[in-house]
Amino acid sequence: MDEPAGADPVPHPQLVHRALRRAGELPGDARPEQRRRQGTAALVLDHPGLQPALGRVRLAARHLGAVVLQRPFRGRAILRALFLTPYALPVYAAVITWSFLLQRDTGLVNHVLVDQLGLLDDRPFWLIGDNSFWSLLVVSVWRNWPFAFLCLMAGLQNVPGELYEAAAIDGAGFWRRLRSVTLPMLRPVNLVLLLVLFLWTFNDFNTPYVLFGGSAPEQADLISIHIYRSSFKTWDFGSGSAMSVALLLFLLVVSAGYLLITNRRRSDHA
Repeated sequence: MDEPAGADPVPHPQLVHRALRRAGELPGDARPEQRRRQGTAALVLDHPGLQPALGRVRLAARHLGAVVLQRPFRGRAILRALFLTPYALPVYAAVITWSFLLQRDTGLVNHVLVDQLGLLDDRPFWLIGDNSFWSLLVVSVWRNWPFAFLCLMAGLQNVPGELYEAAAIDGAGFWRRLRSVTLPMLRPVNLVLLLVLFLWTFNDFNTPYVLFGGSAPEQADLISIHIYRSSFKTWDFGSGSAMSVALLLFLLVVSAGYLLITNRRRSDHA
């Protein structure tokens, strides 16, 4: 639909951010300590060695949710259905909803944090700057939660109840049973989940593309966005193809090494 005559076009948030940086109106944007924080945030997303640690944090949260919902209590079916909601929604519908929630002036997140609870004095930018990394992390965990939750719930069904009864007779509490019974029995499921989530993190393109409108900030820049930008923004298909092949080889090497190490450990324990 054409804009009415004389109406000013609405600028993209990324363009506004770049213009403010050039004009020097973002306070402290050129400070060295902020640049170091931005570099650290970008390193968390781009450095491959930190992805397994990020996956373990996600798995720990999903373990707790799966274990809690394994016990019968009133309203358990409703909670299970709510946990599966992100998996049932289309990717675009789910992520664009988060994009609306994280808007600075009209988003629900700033409305609750600033207007309702009074936890913050100013409305922060969630989709640009340092906070974009945390926004991407929250949305990614929220979207991937149901898959790991279903796998862990299925794994918990195979844990014999006699083990929990024997641990309870020996005086083991909830956390001791979780550490000594549940986690060892779920180890095969965890090994598969960790590898799958690792691969999904590197191949995820839809989440940052929809969340940031196709121009992700530096703090939330993934390798998939680099490939897209090189291939379809600057038309440098050579660099895009090279990065795609390098990413494929890297993931093949990591997956083969991971499976080799886990199989060797499994054979040693057998």
